[in-house]
Amino acid sequence: MRPDFPQAYLRLIGLLEDRGKAQEAYRLSGLALQQTQDYSGELNVLAAWAAFETGRPEAEVRGFLDEAVKRGPRGASPSN
Repeated sequence: MRPDFPQAYLRLIGLLEDRGKAQEAYRLSGLALQQTQDYSGELNVLAAWAAFETGRPEAEVRGFLDEAVKRGPRGASPSN
């Protein structure tokens, strides 16, 4: 995978989400966040969903959401 191309991960995690496979989505989102850049915050949103669905601590879910807000359209800046 290319670090600048998270779309494949986004689609696969989305498919896992649609199928109710939160544990698999959680593991894959962690891998995706390690191997790609989350320019839009979408990977962090999916990671937050998977973390919530798998019963992860609230602080972990909020951490993913906070990072998504920073990287999203309103929080992103050219220096990000």
